[in-house]
Amino acid sequence: MKRFEDFVEGLNEDLVVPDLVDKKFEEALNMVESKKKKHWGIGVKVAAAALAVVVSGGVFGVTNPAVASKIPVIGHIFERVEQKAVYPGEYANKQTLSEKDQTDEKLVAEDQNIKLTASEVYSDGLSVYVSLKAESEKYDFSKIEKMSEDNAQVVQLMTSWKFDEPLSEKEQDFDLLLSGENDGNHAFIGIVKFDREEISNQGGTVNLRIKGIGLEQNQELKMVDGTWELEIPFTVDEDAGKEIVVDEKIDQKFAVKKVFVSPYQVCVLSDVPYTMPYANMTDDEIIAEGFGKEGKTYSDSEKASLCDEVRKAKEYQYYEMAIFNQDGEKIQFQEVWDTDETLQKDFFSVNGKKISRLHIYVTENEDQMFELIKAKTEEQAKKISEHDFVVDVK
Repeated sequence: MKRFEDFVEGLNEDLVVPDLVDKKFEEALNMVESKKKKHWGIGVKVAAAALAVVVSGGVFGVTNPAVASKIPVIGHIFERVEQKAVYPGEYANKQTLSEKDQTDEKLVAEDQNIKLTASEVYSDGLSVYVSLKAESEKYDFSKIEKMSEDNAQVVQLMTSWKFDEPLSEKEQDFDLLLSGENDGNHAFIGIVKFDREEISNQGGTVNLRIKGIGLEQNQELKMVDGTWELEIPFTVDEDAGKEIVVDEKIDQKFAVKKVFVSPYQVCVLSDVPYTMPYANMTDDEIIAEGFGKEGKTYSDSEKASLCDEVRKAKEYQYYEMAIFNQDGEKIQFQEVWDTDETLQKDFFSVNGKKISRLHIYVTENEDQMFELIKAKTEEQAKKISEHDFVVDVK
């Protein structure tokens, strides 16, 4: 566990790591080795993201004791859990959906004895934050493990979503976190974040399909499979987000194009080079690499379809970055998101810090990536990184 202890030490010397997080990080590290060889993902960054989303459900947040327990939950979820969210902050300009809307079938979904209700929404222009309440007489939400000292909890969601377009039956699924707290034994309230491909001041609708709800109980994940579909309208807080054009070349191909800053997040949008390592492989060579389900016998057409998709797979260049504000405070990395034909996005949690200038440090050296994540000061980050630059946030 030396690599895990060293990593956490760089994040927070006083952090007490639950066994569950310890286990999750080891699983993530093991996953990295296979992904670097067989997957078109982010490689080393996968482990950092996996740890970040597990711990950040509250490690860097602060409990708000002023919230009165008598406040009705529906319509006030942001007030209850905004400091336990993965991207904490005061969501003062949230859009509260009316009581009539909350009884609308588009904002309420029920399956497998679990009812989901969307009650509030906020958008800073790049992301849409939605409050959800899960209710069930069958499941005890109080048994979900606490992720940190402020008692933040997370529920894993297997989801697909689109903005302003209907969902097809073959949408790609993604794991998202609903971060918050249990509301009694049989309810859970939290916030989930959806990222748009482009920065925009236009509102719209999040069309959401949840295919699985994962409940961590007694250090085991129970995935409840079902179908919950919601349509959540939102407007954009036009004064919240700032988009800064950077166009900073890191090398001949990799370049930081833009930075987006809001009270809740910093997002660095980069043009990242990629290769297609399986493009010239035969079907048999691809199957030998370990793609497909273990033990399954594929028909010729199934194998051809699987291998065609693998040949299109892209493996992006590995890199890591660290960000500090004008006061030398580190802005904590949370997750990475990339989709075909768009800029790759690295997200960082502002967590209440003031930002007028950003100092960004980048390394392409895989041996230094975790060291850069661990760096507590700009001086340390500068020694580790090969590239650094400044972005003024006006």
